[in-house]
Amino acid sequence: MTQVLCGIKDGSIRCLAVDTPVPSQFAHELLNANPYAFLDEAGLEERRARAVSLSRTLPASVLEEAGRLDQTAINEVRRECWPDIRDEHEMHDLLHSLIALSVGFFAEKPEARHWPEFYDRLLSKGRVQTIDDNGTQLWASAERTDHLAALWSKATESVTKEQALKQCVQGWVQILGPTTANAFASFSA
Repeated sequence: MTQVLCGIKDGSIRCLAVDTPVPSQFAHELLNANPYAFLDEAGLEERRARAVSLSRTLPASVLEEAGRLDQTAINEVRRECWPDIRDEHEMHDLLHSLIALSVGFFAEKPEARHWPEFYDRLLSKGRVQTIDDNGTQLWASAERTDHLAALWSKATESVTKEQALKQCVQGWVQILGPTTANAFASFSA
């Protein structure tokens, strides 16, 4: 920083001021800064109005990338979201959140090699149940019987299908992180 300022002072770095009809892409962050940032005497409303007009000046290459998630970042989030189950109580909490867990989902994961042991302890105490869904083994907490029935379109008095589905999706998204509907269907089936 000091070298740049010294370069400007001694003339080895030349500064040019150019008037353009639209702000530089590098100025967008400053123009959209929070109300405590020193920008100019314009009010917050005026800055918001300018921000709306700025989106039309961005190049197509920048707009195409806006909102796109990097697959490496998604994989990192998924790795960080993976539950660290240390005992049968945490296993029960996981099953309670997920509504149903396919045994095939975690069977290949080395981090989950001790889950069957915790499940067996819960099974011996009656806190979990195993469900066979057309050849797919599912684990579930005993308290989620009504949720499971609602998911399989069986009428229950305490839980609607929408409530059960919402709870199931919320639980799974905590483990999967960002995902698509098709990927979710394959993980939770």
